[in-house]
Amino acid sequence: CRPSCFRMNPALPFSLAYIALFAAAPLLVPAHSMSVSYAFLIGAPFCAMVVALKRCVTTGFRPRQGWSIVAVAFLIWGLGMAASARQDLLLGNTEVAPADSMLFYVLYAVPLTWAMASSWRRERAVVSIIDGALASVLGVLFFVHSRATTNDPSLSPQEQGRWLVWMFDVMNAFLLAGAIGRWWGAETPPERRFFTVLMSFEGIYLVAAAFNNHWTALHLNLDVGSALDIVPSLPFLAFAVLAWPEAPSKPERAPLPRPRVWFVTGASPLLMSAALLTVSLVLVRSQYLVGMPGMLAAVVGFGLRTVLREVHHIAKQSKLRDDRSALRVLVSTDPLTSVANRRAFDDAFVREWRRGIRTGQALGLLMIDVDHFKKLNDRYGHAVGDACLKRVATAMQAQVQRSTDLVARYGGE
Repeated sequence: CRPSCFRMNPALPFSLAYIALFAAAPLLVPAHSMSVSYAFLIGAPFCAMVVALKRCVTTGFRPRQGWSIVAVAFLIWGLGMAASARQDLLLGNTEVAPADSMLFYVLYAVPLTWAMASSWRRERAVVSIIDGALASVLGVLFFVHSRATTNDPSLSPQEQGRWLVWMFDVMNAFLLAGAIGRWWGAETPPERRFFTVLMSFEGIYLVAAAFNNHWTALHLNLDVGSALDIVPSLPFLAFAVLAWPEAPSKPERAPLPRPRVWFVTGASPLLMSAALLTVSLVLVRSQYLVGMPGMLAAVVGFGLRTVLREVHHIAKQSKLRDDRSALRVLVSTDPLTSVANRRAFDDAFVREWRRGIRTGQALGLLMIDVDHFKKLNDRYGHAVGDACLKRVATAMQAQVQRSTDLVARYGGE
């Protein structure tokens, strides 16, 4: 990379230095390799969180911007790694997956699921809250299912570990699929920028987590403290590099097809509800009292958000119809006399002329001029002239008795 790249993106040399120190530290202090590795593993998500918060400074801390939600997810993951360090360093962990650390690793996916399920910048607050609640229920039920797997007496510790690893693979693949879908249907440049970074992070995280869980933990059976501990930190360092610089100036690409945007907007919450329903159905067989509320939450939550969106859509369409009607009146009405203007007259004349030709009926047209109007205007001013036109228009409008009659101001007086 050229020196200008380092000046443009300070996160890149920082990440490279972080990886180098991480690789060297366990070799320099082998007696404390586990403690040192945990320090670096905890630091990586917090570095990514700082970069996400930096993005919030320029884009805003509102959840709809996305960056603040990602910062919360990284905080939760870092707390999960801190819980693992506590188990290994202080409590002498003997479990396949301690409950506290596994809870954090599962809840880390809740904010990301919310960010990918709730329509970006479109939904009202109440719909976004429902999406957040469904994402939280999904995380809790996934944790319950994970704990049921690790506590299953019919499985050996090795089998429990394999099942748990595959479950986390499914969770990571679900997050990656959601990020790809939202990137595919991203409508605005900020949205496209956010989901490009998130999609890249989720892809790297999926590979890194699979390698660490399947190879390092299950196959090699290595504890924390080896050189391979660098792998779980790579996705967070990559996020810091990708999210740090501002988006480069590029020519604006053509707008996305509207059906694609609508499809992604509608399918994203449906994907989350389907995942919640699937996990609930799996739990119903073994834990009925947990699975059934999850199924109800999936059905009722998605139904409620659909009803709210439909009500909002109907209200919006009604307002648009009212606005169109008001605009139609403004376009066809003379602002001074409140009778039809010349445009409305021309439309009515053509319409009645064609009707007269078609039916053979006569058509009456009366052109009226106000006598001595120019003298009145010149002597007493335009205000008096306007008042005169209003009185004439009111008097003529009062004589209209049929629906086909039209009084219009053709021009001037």
